[in-house]
Amino acid sequence: MYLTKLKRTLSAAVCILLGLYMGCSKNDTPQPVDCTTSTLTVSITSTNPGACGAADGVIDATATSGGVAPYQFALGSQPLGSASKFTALVARSYQVRVVDKNGCERTKSIDLASAASTLKATAAITNGSCKSSTGSISITASGGVSPYSYSINGGAAAAITTFSALAGGAYTIVVKDNIGCQTTVTSQVLNGTTFSGEIKAIIDTKCAISGCHNGDIGAARNWTVFDNIKAKAAGIKSRTSDKSIPK
Repeated sequence: MYLTKLKRTLSAAVCILLGLYMGCSKNDTPQPVDCTTSTLTVSITSTNPGACGAADGVIDATATSGGVAPYQFALGSQPLGSASKFTALVARSYQVRVVDKNGCERTKSIDLASAASTLKATAAITNGSCKSSTGSISITASGGVSPYSYSINGGAAAAITTFSALAGGAYTIVVKDNIGCQTTVTSQVLNGTTFSGEIKAIIDTKCAISGCHNGDIGAARNWTVFDNIKAKAAGIKSRTSDKSIPK
């Protein structure tokens, strides 16, 4: 655009100088174009990408009125060219530039949006034992475009679907499909001793026996009831630690 204006200005200057000797008139010299008064306009039709992460969007630009043909087109800072249709586009914002023969330029912005992804994922959690790293999370993905990749807590993505040797805590698993769509699953691993799975069996055989913590000397002393154990947890822990609890 700037080179066009410069050439036109130089041409006019040369002709004026030659006019002093060869009789060029003012009408023979190219006149500068005021692009601020140009009626050049541009219209755009577009097609959004077909799915999340896909690169099949389309932008089609047309110089609808004003200006002087031929026109040139570009997306953003890309080089100008005669093609007005741009394909293989991902979802994002674009700026379309149109320049006419006189170097006048117009721009128009457009957003391409991606279609909603059908990618889904669910987690199956296996809790571990107390103070250990024996928990695991298994992910099942569906929808989207397979194959899938999986990453946990910001780690590298891989094809594995089960994360094992996990300590207790919260974990965030990102599932990504083959065209870049992703979904997130947050899971909590509870590594600890359970009353029903481990403690109750010990109580039943060692503690809740005749005359001791089985309810025959008071309901509050019945340690086969979880709430009673919970209420006395601090004392049980203390006496277990210092080995003062009765055998």
